[in-house]
Amino acid sequence: MNIHLIRSSGFAKESYKEVVDLLQQLEGPLQFIASDYDPEMDEKKIWRKELDEEAYGKKKIFEIEGINNISRFMAPMEFPVDLPIASVKDLLGECTTYRRLKDLGDEEFVILLTHLGNELNWFSYGADDANDIFIHTDGWHYFVSSDLRFPLVHQVVSNILQKLMFGQMSKLDAAVHRQSRGCINDFCEHKKDISLKMRTGDICHDCQGILQEEKVSPGIINQVLNINESIRTQMLFKERFKYNLQPSHMEVRSIDRRIYLTDLEDFMVKLTPLERTVYLFFLNHPEGIYLNSLFEYKNEIDEIYGWLSTAATGNTLAKMKNRIEDLVNTGTENSVHEKISKANRKFVNAVGEDMAQHYKILKDPKTERYRIALDRKLLSYASSVRYSRG
Repeated sequence: MNIHLIRSSGFAKESYKEVVDLLQQLEGPLQFIASDYDPEMDEKKIWRKELDEEAYGKKKIFEIEGINNISRFMAPMEFPVDLPIASVKDLLGECTTYRRLKDLGDEEFVILLTHLGNELNWFSYGADDANDIFIHTDGWHYFVSSDLRFPLVHQVVSNILQKLMFGQMSKLDAAVHRQSRGCINDFCEHKKDISLKMRTGDICHDCQGILQEEKVSPGIINQVLNINESIRTQMLFKERFKYNLQPSHMEVRSIDRRIYLTDLEDFMVKLTPLERTVYLFFLNHPEGIYLNSLFEYKNEIDEIYGWLSTAATGNTLAKMKNRIEDLVNTGTENSVHEKISKANRKFVNAVGEDMAQHYKILKDPKTERYRIALDRKLLSYASSVRYSRG
């Protein structure tokens, strides 16, 4: 099942990419597809509203008959918040426009990640007549203590599952838990209750029954649960790190030397072959390496890349050699700096900025050598890895 993710211009491209990357970490029947589509909503459809702390922290309750009949609400940064808002109808209309533009089938989902709030003050909302959903991307730091990727990814997969369970918002409204119990279908009228839902990553017994009645694919359910469990584990691990300052063990395994953080629910850091080549090279040299001396280690780097690449003859082999030349030729090429930067960013995404200091390839200000600070006692190689260290 294809899930098309689009963003409004007010949601940063880098944050959007981080959300997509995290969603794509765990495989399953849900295929998350990124898009360069950049909808620009008519400014006439956007208004601004000041919300005090009470109003900002609570959802509105809407009548079953429709979102235009909204009841009185008790709703909970620096306040008041001046929030740009668009209507539920117009936000979902952006999904409809994309669906028509790409001629998508009815089974496919379109999910808009938008900086714009909505008149219900909800985190997200879905259409009744299509698999269209929008998710509000701003203000999450006020409700959950985590980086932005985690609540947005949680919202994406939770909304997909709810759509498959209930179809229409009125059916969902009738079944959600007004009293939070740590289930994916908690309503979270008090918006800070979303933290409990994310920390449990669970589906209660009643909602499991609905999933069975609606014959929702077990593969989809498992994928959603696995994604939410991964988020939960990373959130809790980062919180524990603040107290014990202990990074995760790292293991290098399999013929293509994948890198796993074993204490972080065996999380795999998805580095490209060239990024992994550079990273494994620096793991081999805890004392650090001067970048301008990389050419001295060309044979070692070439050997590592050979293990990680689907080595072939002719043009493929020539391309491999050219890439290694670019890596070690630091005088005229920027390749190694790019690979270091991208690898470092992926570790930040995985474990947070503070903990990433153990894993990043960084320049030592005293020696000017680039090195990875991780205590090598935390590093292991699976028995299947036969690796020459240069």
